[in-house]
Amino acid sequence: MATYPKLKLTYFDAEGLGEAIRLAFFINGVPFEDVRLTWEQFPAVKSALPYGSVPILEIDGQVLAEAQAIARYAGRLTDAYPLNDPIAALMVDEIFSALDDFGRQIQHVYFEKDPAKQALLAEPLVATIIPLKLALIDTRLGLLQEHKALADPHNIYIHELWLRAFMRVMFRSGFMTFIPGEIVNSYKHWTEIEAKVEADAKVQQWVQMHHAVPTGLKLISLDTPDQVEFIRLALRIGKIAFEDTRVDEATFEEMKSALPYHQLPVLHVDDRVFAQSMAIARYAGTLAGLYPVNDLPLLLKVDELLCRVDEILSLLPKSGDQAPEAPISEILISLNKRIGAWSAPYATGEQLTLADLAIFGALELLKRHAIVFDSFLHLTAIHELVAKLPEVQRHKE
Repeated sequence: MATYPKLKLTYFDAEGLGEAIRLAFFINGVPFEDVRLTWEQFPAVKSALPYGSVPILEIDGQVLAEAQAIARYAGRLTDAYPLNDPIAALMVDEIFSALDDFGRQIQHVYFEKDPAKQALLAEPLVATIIPLKLALIDTRLGLLQEHKALADPHNIYIHELWLRAFMRVMFRSGFMTFIPGEIVNSYKHWTEIEAKVEADAKVQQWVQMHHAVPTGLKLISLDTPDQVEFIRLALRIGKIAFEDTRVDEATFEEMKSALPYHQLPVLHVDDRVFAQSMAIARYAGTLAGLYPVNDLPLLLKVDELLCRVDEILSLLPKSGDQAPEAPISEILISLNKRIGAWSAPYATGEQLTLADLAIFGALELLKRHAIVFDSFLHLTAIHELVAKLPEVQRHKE
């Protein structure tokens, strides 16, 4: 398996300038963190951005900017941009620049606030400028497709992803209300490239995926000290809105037969119901940025610890019975030793992850079962770190 740097792409929760980059990574199997900002979130981060705009791409922590520059990098990383053919690269760059110029001409009309002036500007744009630009670029696309380095019908090139994204925003979305969407339909190479990209199985998979953070999260659990607290904590830390519903035993018995495994917790995601606490925890951690799905070595360490914590939780009695101290202590010994060997502030490294929250939650439950863990110095250090988090402090208050 190819080794890639740690990639984090930040853009709005929209297609726009970010979609071609996302697709370049996704269809080529490159792991990346897809951070999507709302329009309300953007002003708070704008001043920290290199040029006050998105997208930005973090590569192993280094922040790079400018959409086309990032797209070229994504293309180089995935063999979707010419590496050793300067003429082919020149042809691709020409298309990038031509689309950039074309986009500015359209945006000039779009940003006109006066409806009467916009209509006046739109008339020559639609009648003359857009058809001319479409024809000129179409001719150049035909020449580009004849170049051997860019002629593989099974490879989707970065300029094709960029062209498809341009078409979706300018012509297909209805966003530019003054442009008839069918205006592009008679241009051979535009529509052929669009059809090629849209027909790709990985592109179709991406389109069908749910990318935005869901707004209809509802966590249902028993109204007792339980194994779900670290899930709530993960969602709070990630500032993920959710409905926290806790039910008593009588209510649980009434709803039990309708639950996927006849047990709690369950998580409602919009109109779907999911079960199993560790599966829910991983999903919550992913939403909150605490389960590093795009850093595979780190993810393996997090998963390793989650499996051990899950073993502890499975040993805790559901009723008031005494917890089996010997096997739990054995797991604590191994966990403490493992974390100590990694020698980092948090369980798996320099940053807080879902593993830290799971350890904290498990230790909190062990206290309720009168199991002492003070002698496990690395575990207690993690417990103390998590206990100081503002989200934990606010919950205690």
